[in-house]
Amino acid sequence: MHTKSITKKLIVSIVLFSSSITFILTGIQLYGDYKNEVSTLSNTINDVEVGLIGVISSNVWLDDKEELNITLNGINTLPAISFVAIYVDSDIYVSRGTKKSEGIVSKSIPIEYIYNNSPHIIGSLYIEANLEDVYQRMTNRFWVILASNTLKTFIVSIFIFILVENIIIKKLHDISLFINNHDIDNFKKTIQYIKNKHPPYDEIDDIASAINNKQRKLEDYFNRNKESETHIRLLLNSTGEGICGFDTNGNITFANDTCIKTLEYDNEKELLGKNIHRIIHHSNPICIDATESKCPLHIENITVTTTHTGSEYLSRKNGTQFPVDYTISPIVNEGIIMGTVITFKDISERKQYESLIRDAQQRIIMHVQRTPLGVIEWDINFCVTEWNASAERIFGFTKDEALGHHASAIIIPDKDNKNVGSIWNQLLTSKAGIQETNENITKTGQHILCDWYITPLINEAGNTIGFASLVQDITKQKMAETALIKARDEAEFANQAKSEFLSSMSHELRTPMNAILGFSQLLEMDDTLSDGSKGFVEEIITGGNHLMTLINDLLDLSKIEAGKLECALENCSLSEILTESISFIEPIAASNDIQLINKISTISDYTIHVNHTRFKQVILNLLSNAIKYNNKNGTVILTSELIDDNQLRIIVSDTGNGLTEEEIKSLFKPFERIGRYSGIDGVGIGLVISKRLINLMGGTIGVESEPGKGSSFWLQIPLQTKTVNNSTKKIVSIPS
Repeated sequence: MHTKSITKKLIVSIVLFSSSITFILTGIQLYGDYKNEVSTLSNTINDVEVGLIGVISSNVWLDDKEELNITLNGINTLPAISFVAIYVDSDIYVSRGTKKSEGIVSKSIPIEYIYNNSPHIIGSLYIEANLEDVYQRMTNRFWVILASNTLKTFIVSIFIFILVENIIIKKLHDISLFINNHDIDNFKKTIQYIKNKHPPYDEIDDIASAINNKQRKLEDYFNRNKESETHIRLLLNSTGEGICGFDTNGNITFANDTCIKTLEYDNEKELLGKNIHRIIHHSNPICIDATESKCPLHIENITVTTTHTGSEYLSRKNGTQFPVDYTISPIVNEGIIMGTVITFKDISERKQYESLIRDAQQRIIMHVQRTPLGVIEWDINFCVTEWNASAERIFGFTKDEALGHHASAIIIPDKDNKNVGSIWNQLLTSKAGIQETNENITKTGQHILCDWYITPLINEAGNTIGFASLVQDITKQKMAETALIKARDEAEFANQAKSEFLSSMSHELRTPMNAILGFSQLLEMDDTLSDGSKGFVEEIITGGNHLMTLINDLLDLSKIEAGKLECALENCSLSEILTESISFIEPIAASNDIQLINKISTISDYTIHVNHTRFKQVILNLLSNAIKYNNKNGTVILTSELIDDNQLRIIVSDTGNGLTEEEIKSLFKPFERIGRYSGIDGVGIGLVISKRLINLMGGTIGVESEPGKGSSFWLQIPLQTKTVNNSTKKIVSIPS
């Protein structure tokens, strides 16, 4: 509070009042003086009328203008007389001075002359007095009076200021400072300015004494309230729920520790006085930017009923929202709503669990309804409580038709009813599920075979309250499996018969072929044959050799398929096998204009654990195919690489036309040949035999090819150790 406000107001009021009175009195006084001045002028004009009207009347009658001018000059010299004139027949007869239209006092006096004892009006005397001097005198007098009154007002104001300052203002100032600087927690301090220790006290002293007395009462009241408030605050802060109070305008009045912590504020001061609507937004979009009248909390705040809800959202200090379960109750005092209390609890974790449960339930419901497996639930008496769409499809009964019925009444054949009890007892006494394949019956009476997976449903107390079953109709599957087993057995029997037939036929065919080739060779040595006959013999020998090769291949294939091929493995020199193979194949390559390049000739001391003859047979097959299916003037390259330190890969690459992906798929199938190579000798079993032989020796075979860029056939075989200084060590590199 400004300490001089009362004094200023008092002085201003005195000055304004004194000035108003001064102006009014001065106006009245000046008005009286003005009337006196005007009355004096009127008296002067009246004196002229009384003293000179007779003389003027005679001179006008005698038409003596000279005397009239002298008389008018005399009148015009009188104080304030500014104009005088004699009118005859409304015209100026003689005049003196200057006539004015305003600021004057004037009088027109009729001029009479007595002739024959009868008065005659012969003209009029007009006299005009100027008020300018009067106005000037009034103005001068106004300023004198105003200055005098102002001085008196100033002196009185100074006196009143000093009086009020010392008697009232200083004491009020001390009281004001005491109240403003008073510590609410220190009631021992009182106002000590009172000089008089004994009565009489003035009114200000009474106010100070009343304040001191009231403070002592407030101290007692405050102490009691402080103890009560401390106890209540401890109770509020001990609760695990957020508690927040706000007045009828929605402004926060208190908040407990849980509320402050949950809303992520630093202390209660950050919340006090803030509007609940603006500081804590809600899930309803209209509340974020709308007025309080549309806010759910505000609407509930002005009602007198307690409201509980679990679908509201509050906002933290950083603006993030979280779900709450809250109760809002009015604070009512003698029927008047004083404010509102909201008690809330963060249910974010519960909402997450509820969301997960809902999602899981939705997924379970979706799976139950869409799964191809029948989902059936049973009560403790083996009666249906749940029956999904797949169960309807499998057994033909709708859900309504199945619910409440015992299993034996709808899906168990009569012959198996006696087994139901034992199965049911087994489920009741076991906490684990069971899996069984049973014969069942459909609504139409059809017998089907089903796989059952039955699990007990156990409550929190550990008691079995029912069972859940998954069922699958495997009738068609079993029929297909039976048919497949039968077909497999028939195929294996046919294949075995074929292999045995080929094996026996190959021997039967090889015997006459040996005779044909032997006699052909004898004919070839007969010098008596003509050149033409010798040519025929050569054709017989060539065809016979080709046929013998086919017979040998068929014999090998049949022995492999019949499991009768003996393939004894031994440590062999890789260099020796490659040298023999290359020596055998080089003349064939040369006759076909094919260049054979060997890039693995430097590994003479490495050994492999294979069957020498059969491994050589595989190498020769790959080399002969590379020559056979190569382009004219092409190249065959023999390379190697080490795989995983203990596997050797031998690669035979050619520069032929290459293979497509579809052609590669049919390479290792017996008796299947690629159509565009049908003009080349062979029946399509060489690679099949090579693959099966290399598999028997613990290796693998494969191909990489691209149309137009040739092919690379490879075989991979485990490496053995090599001997150096009578010790063994693992192969670590293969020079190329």
